[in-house]
Amino acid sequence: MPCELLDTELEHLKTALNLEGVSNLPDQIAAIKFFRLELSYGVIAGSAATKSVRTRRDNLLQISLVEKRQTRRGTEEEYPVTVYGLALFYAVAFIREPMAFAYVELAKSTADRDGKYGLPERRGRMDCFSALGGRRRFVPLLSVDGVVGTLRRDGREHVLFYRTPFSNM
Repeated sequence: MPCELLDTELEHLKTALNLEGVSNLPDQIAAIKFFRLELSYGVIAGSAATKSVRTRRDNLLQISLVEKRQTRRGTEEEYPVTVYGLALFYAVAFIREPMAFAYVELAKSTADRDGKYGLPERRGRMDCFSALGGRRRFVPLLSVDGVVGTLRRDGREHVLFYRTPFSNM
């Protein structure tokens, strides 16, 4: 059953659609919310009503994005970044064609204290973050790299990617 996104969720979706190159947005956007879905490689990704990573093991996502930065020569270049976020829900918006997004609450780390970008810090060769509760935003579902778990150690959540064997860490 379609539901209308309101207030901040709608503004975040419009921002995500603009970043995806969708112009001439209608006044009302119809969207369907989902709270669990199966990713393309068979992993179930859930959502979380609470901010605790431990409530469910399938709601913390690793997301691959492309950011832009200025080079010393004054040109813009794109570079890949990995961010982490807690999935609050998933939405399929119907504009001209269906577009799928995950609504995530980004992680906070010493590299990104306010949680604006969800960037992790590195401890050894592992990504880690100190807390959830960063900025909320929609990310395209195709940018979700996988469901990850965490191991709490020294006040930080160390990211464990489920497809990576523990013997390689």
